[in-house]
Amino acid sequence: MPEGPSVRKFQLLTSPFVGQVVAKVGGSSKKINVNDLNALRLQDSQVSCAEDDLWQV
Repeated sequence: MPEGPSVRKFQLLTSPFVGQVVAKVGGSSKKINVNDLNALRLQDSQVSCAEDDLWQV
């Protein structure tokens, strides 16, 4: 798992929203259609990264 200030900031920003329904999604990803995240419930706020992958939520 990556570590550092940006990951800690992501965790701090997203953790208050765990358990809430996603109302708006932005950005892009190669692995998931971000529009599919709308109306889902945020269950966790982990970040993972591999050399060729984008940040994943």
